[in-house]
Amino acid sequence: MSSRRAQPAPAPKPWRVNAYVNGRSVGFHYEFDKLENISSNPTNVSFTSGCPYPTLVRCYTEANGGGYMSAANFAANSKENFNVGAFKSWEVLRR
Repeated sequence: MSSRRAQPAPAPKPWRVNAYVNGRSVGFHYEFDKLENISSNPTNVSFTSGCPYPTLVRCYTEANGGGYMSAANFAANSKENFNVGAFKSWEVLRR
């Protein structure tokens, strides 16, 4: 008999926002107040799993929050798609 137990699968994240280039997802974000860099130059953001809170997605033209900022306001549970222009870093804030 083995005393090893199967590890439970991690709980799925309740919401997720994706970054897109020409309709193709190239990255995603699922944490509030965390600035992340992204390797490609996405131009659009959209929630694939709606967030139960109103949110603000900030996108920056340079890595580490540098350069110009564009922002998209999302209502609770919104799955709208916003064109924010090319960006290299981003963060999601709860409003």
